[in-house]
Amino acid sequence: MLEQVKGIGLGKVKRDIAMLFLARCLNKYVKNGGKLAFLITFTVFKTQAGAGFRKFLAKGCRRSDEDDTPCKVLKVHDLTSLTPFEGAANQTSLVVIEKAAQTNFPVPCAIWSKAERVRRDAEIEDVRKATKQLNLTLIPVDRNKPESPWMQITEKAYEGIKKILGSSPWYKAYAGVYTGLNQVYWVKMISETPDGLLITNPPLPGQKKEVRQVEQIVEKEMIYPLVRGRDVKKWYVEGDCGYIIVPHDSKTGKPIGENELKIKYPKTYEYFCGFKNQLKNRSIHKLWGKESPVHSVYDIGNYTFSQYKVIWKEISQAKGKAKFETVAIVDYWSNIAIPDHKLMLVPTSGKEEAYYLSAILNSLLIEFIISSYAEPLQIETHITQYIRVPKFDPKNPEHLKLSTLSKKAHEVAREIYENRREDLKKSLQQIEEEINETVSKLYGITEEELKEIEGCLKMLRGEIEAEGTAEVQETLSRKLNLETNCD
Repeated sequence: MLEQVKGIGLGKVKRDIAMLFLARCLNKYVKNGGKLAFLITFTVFKTQAGAGFRKFLAKGCRRSDEDDTPCKVLKVHDLTSLTPFEGAANQTSLVVIEKAAQTNFPVPCAIWSKAERVRRDAEIEDVRKATKQLNLTLIPVDRNKPESPWMQITEKAYEGIKKILGSSPWYKAYAGVYTGLNQVYWVKMISETPDGLLITNPPLPGQKKEVRQVEQIVEKEMIYPLVRGRDVKKWYVEGDCGYIIVPHDSKTGKPIGENELKIKYPKTYEYFCGFKNQLKNRSIHKLWGKESPVHSVYDIGNYTFSQYKVIWKEISQAKGKAKFETVAIVDYWSNIAIPDHKLMLVPTSGKEEAYYLSAILNSLLIEFIISSYAEPLQIETHITQYIRVPKFDPKNPEHLKLSTLSKKAHEVAREIYENRREDLKKSLQQIEEEINETVSKLYGITEEELKEIEGCLKMLRGEIEAEGTAEVQETLSRKLNLETNCD
């Protein structure tokens, strides 16, 4: 029977046995019309690994007359902020399912938020008194695909947000460069010599593999500024991040062949020869590099070498929810900056377009959408698959205004971080507010819709005492009439 349950297609990436267990229990132990309440990681409603499971929750499974498992999700309780299990880092949720028909969206979703400390051995009534239940709903980010991530949102906010949902095929996102052995590729520049650059590969914090440290001269053309996840903030990237050696053709993104590297860049070739065995034994090279030179890196293409790009962190969170921040890479260094694999990037054709794209992605509306559906440890390339960003038009006044405002935001943020200009934070906030207004106008979001969206975002952030949130919550409670029981 386990094989039959697997046949439902419960995600192809890192299957969680709990998803299989729930499907099996529903099939075998629950009668038609019966209900099942099940504790499960909340990430199954968000991640790619849970795509098949979400499809099962939405439509059930019918493989034969003898193997028919209808499934209707009645309610989901988001217990992430309660951390009910001591020592467990998983985001906890409770899903209530009826073995009948199929799920109707939106699905009620209660966020349990701590108003005070909650003992783990407390009775349910004590927990109720010490918490607030914020009532939202779950709706697939793509209504035609229930396997897509489920948003935490109100129906009213969704009416506004659906104007933004879609895809941006002209803005394709990619992962940054994956080396498989950073201790060889991430280098520090010691000095410039007539023969090239004198570099060293210093030990890295948390490195698991021991790599011999050397000092060696390599050709200047092979060295690029490196950008890591910890260097990226909203509107700003650290200007002195270190360097990475990338033995690939900058026009095609393809690795330079061993013979060509030996002839054109003999010093770089000699450098990699010193680590040949370790490079050959990289897991990624064994998996994907059978026909590639041993010095190759991965997740790389001509897009990697784009002079202008917008980047964001793969992992970013605030209070258990995704926190999305971008920065435009424009004229920071004399050479092209290379993001590492913990960063996502979107190449653009020019600096004005990069500023424009960063403005839209940093707006309150986009922050809310991503906070509502994305898992904070996997803010990957899906952003431009679910969010419709209009193609930059240099003749469009609103597009140019966003580009100009974004440029100002980057300049002010740079002053704040590099020169400690705390007095400029209010100026940056004013620029961001103007960006939010312009983006709302660009998408046709009404004032009422924007107010609802802002209220939802405050709930997701955990700002339950923020101005306006109580009013929104009271309205939602009356509308949804949701209690914390299973019915």
